[in-house]
Amino acid sequence: MCLCLHVYICEKMAGAERFVEAKMNQRKVLLFCKSYVPACQRIIELLEPLNLDSQIYEIVFIDKRQDVVQIENYFQVLCLSDSREVPQLFICGKYFGGPEKIFYWNKLGKLAEKIFEAIQIFDEAVPTPAQELSTSESVTKPAPKTVLEEGTTDGLF
Repeated sequence: MCLCLHVYICEKMAGAERFVEAKMNQRKVLLFCKSYVPACQRIIELLEPLNLDSQIYEIVFIDKRQDVVQIENYFQVLCLSDSREVPQLFICGKYFGGPEKIFYWNKLGKLAEKIFEAIQIFDEAVPTPAQELSTSESVTKPAPKTVLEEGTTDGLF
């Protein structure tokens, strides 16, 4: 492969990674979608009644971008799967799941609970600047864990 083409591909992939990471740093709830995918429309409709503030929640339509393929490739890295499908839901910078997991939690009637629980855990774990200034001695809290149905513990999800 020509070195120029290799550099171009690497730069494009790095740009897609920077875009996704920047978006995740801007919003606590981030839904990556394509405008023409029916599952995306259904999940947007599922999340609508939650009335998430635009400072917290954003829908990113990646099909409008020229680097859509690189973004999908990066999803494979972030989601630890072979799937490049959308929608992909991230909460507080962590991968929540694709359509199957989102529909699963919705069917159980616990999708909103899972989302708000993750936001609350994140907010409690990350001190505000005022909290950082008010503590004179450094106290390190272990990362919060949740108990899964089978009794094992895991991270947020």
